[in-house]
Amino acid sequence: LIFAIKQSYYAKKHNLLAAREFEVDLLMRISITDQIEKALTIAGISPKNKFYLIASVGKIKELTQIQNWIIENLEYSTDININNYKKINKLHDIDLDKLNQSNIELDLLSYSAVKLVSRFSD
Repeated sequence: LIFAIKQSYYAKKHNLLAAREFEVDLLMRISITDQIEKALTIAGISPKNKFYLIASVGKIKELTQIQNWIIENLEYSTDININNYKKINKLHDIDLDKLNQSNIELDLLSYSAVKLVSRFSD
């Protein structure tokens, strides 16, 4: 997983992403495929699944936009939500400088994770 993340960061830095978005590129690398649809299937993302875990690392402003969209559009559980620096530091002993590095090696996989139930699933 860490190797795939490093590859995606390198690809982003050198404009070599296999997809338009970093996250999709990473999903494809983890799934070991060059097809987005196949990567989604391998990850278990389909209309039949009702539960998803989203892990994200990024700037607070961007993560807040994602969080607001989730709150407005999905049913969700925050029982595994870690969304502030103090909690992250306490759980993983990662300082703020490390969190703000653009080439973070993801000692921490999830900055903010929320278990989701889609309103649109069967």
